[in-house]
Amino acid sequence: MKTNKGKKKIHGNSKKVTRDVRGRILKGSTLAEKFETTAEKEKLIKLYCKHITEGYSKESFEYADPRTIMEYAEKIDEESAKTGKFTILQTTLIHRALRVSQKQWEHWGIQGMLNKIPFFNSQIWALNMRNRFNWDKDDKSPKEMTIDRVITVNFVRDDDKLPA
Repeated sequence: MKTNKGKKKIHGNSKKVTRDVRGRILKGSTLAEKFETTAEKEKLIKLYCKHITEGYSKESFEYADPRTIMEYAEKIDEESAKTGKFTILQTTLIHRALRVSQKQWEHWGIQGMLNKIPFFNSQIWALNMRNRFNWDKDDKSPKEMTIDRVITVNFVRDDDKLPA
């Protein structure tokens, strides 16, 4: 992938955004800063949720970084709690979108298992599930087991004879 060749700068509203030949935004862009009002931020969060529910990854969202969007959502939720407006929490929408994305990928896996998707590659699907949703990662970590009950055991020695 050639990202160094053909760089051009696009100027608009005094915000500088550097893109490569294909139009992708390069690192250091200030595109997320253009969302200033709460309504614009909510619209951005809805676009982000739609992007995720279609099966795309969080990192491939072109308008802002996932951490920035989550910060916007948390700030909006704090503001709505302070003002007393009880609407759907923006962080809840994001978490729901992540669950819907996992459901979509699981659906594709089931359809592929039933041969309803031509040329379905189960290994690539499983690799996606491991990388996107941390499948198999918790199986390799050591498990700790805690017991919250006290068990008393009375041992009998050989020299102690039980009454018959």
